[in-house]
Amino acid sequence: MKKTVDLRGSYYDAGDNIKFNFPMAFTTTMLSWSTLEYGGRMGSQLGSARGAIWWATDYLLKCATATPGKLYVGVGDPNADHKCWERPEDMDTVRSVYSVSVGNPASDVAGETGLLRPWCSVKLTLYTRSRS
Repeated sequence: MKKTVDLRGSYYDAGDNIKFNFPMAFTTTMLSWSTLEYGGRMGSQLGSARGAIWWATDYLLKCATATPGKLYVGVGDPNADHKCWERPEDMDTVRSVYSVSVGNPASDVAGETGLLRPWCSVKLTLYTRSRS
């Protein structure tokens, strides 16, 4: 029997139907850092940037907490899904899920994903203080 894991949300890679968490975590970290450094210059786009950050971090947190002892790091078949250009709402294919764990390590993606959440916490704290 196959186990079902809810990994809905966040961003697909390159306009197709696959999710790679390593570049997603890196990009979201860079966006978080950029809004901290240059948020005062972003004007009306600051809210959109914050929304993009939270959309990705909520998903990555779900990937880290869905199954104890596992970090889900990718969704989709890298070969088949790069050839598939349809709306995610129309997908009817089986979704492959990739994970790392103590027995199946990948320190690069685990480290980048782990770094993202505290960074976003700092960003949220500073934003909350500035609004008080």
